[in-house]
Amino acid sequence: TADETITAADLLQAFTTDEPAANARFNDKVIQVSGTVASVSAPENGKVTVLLDTGDALSGIACEFDPADAPAAAPGQEITIKGICAGFNLDVLLQRCAVE
Repeated sequence: TADETITAADLLQAFTTDEPAANARFNDKVIQVSGTVASVSAPENGKVTVLLDTGDALSGIACEFDPADAPAAAPGQEITIKGICAGFNLDVLLQRCAVE
């Protein structure tokens, strides 16, 4: 069960507006985020990353999947992903993700 349900743009906005408050609110919690797929990476370091568009050219929501669980997502596709928030470092990182 998700602790928070939010859009990709709103999640990024929370971190860029007040990172300490966003860390307290989201880190180590299960977040369900919806948005548009910006890109899907090839497996790297044992993970596939689906990047959700936030409307910000420099930052997105990076959702890490085990290759066996990675969705067949394509850029431009609307998607809802659930994962554990691991903080903000240019992108907001969600780990251990699953498609909802």
